[in-house]
This record gives sequence, structure tokens and C-alpha cells, in this order.
Amino acid sequence: MVTTHIAPVPCRVAVCREALHDGNEWSIYVLNDVPGTIDVIVEQVAFEWGDFGHSQAPGTRFTVPADSVARVCRVDGGDAELSMSLTLRIATSVENSRVSFELGKLYSYRDPTLIAALGAAGWLRSADECRLL
Repeated sequence: MVTTHIAPVPCRVAVCREALHDGNEWSIYVLNDVPGTIDVIVEQVAFEWGDFGHSQAPGTRFTVPADSVARVCRVDGGDAELSMSLTLRIATSVENSRVSFELGKLYSYRDPTLIAALGAAGWLRSADECRLL
């Protein structure tokens, strides 16, 4: 049975503008907020511009130890009216969840704050929806 609920989830994401000279300008990190390791699969990276949508299903996997971070993708947010969302599958020792993050229009992000876990400036986002699997 799949249950949808709004509840705290075991991680947050950080969005950081970073020049890594790879043709992309944004990094998305997962921050593990639980005392144990989490396994993360990037199920979908979706973009929408007006009525046009595009998505990728990279399926990349990461193991993120307690109180750690992992860069899970790089994207080019550009200056277009492009909204972005991210769907992750997260497994802890207790449960398996699918978590959605609406990141919105990256180009409109202003006033980054220091994210101590990264040692970099960016924006923290919490999950919009969590489905227990």
C-alpha cells in the first residue's frame, strides 16, 4: 500500500549556484538529517517552461552517511522562466519513501544564506510531499 502524507522526511535539499566549468551553473545537494545512513535514488528531475515540460530519470544512487551531504545533480537553470522539481527515493533503516521537492525558478533565487553543512551559500528546501512505499 502507498500512503501519501505531509510529514518530516529524513532529508532536505540545498540548491547552490556553483561555477564548476561543466556547462551547468546549479548544484543540488541532499542533506541527511537522521542519525543513520540513507540511500538516495534520483528518480526524476523535471523542468517546465510555460506549457512545455521535460523530465529526466537519471536513476543515480547515493549513500549518504549521518549528518553528511551529497551532490545529487547539476543543472543549468539559465535565465529562462524555467521551473524545476526533483523526486527522490529515500531508504532509511526504518522506511522507504518517495519525496518531492518543488524548486521553482532557479534564476529568481536571491539572497543566499550560508549552509553550514556545505560550507557554501545557497538555499535550503524541504520536501513538499512524502509517499511511504
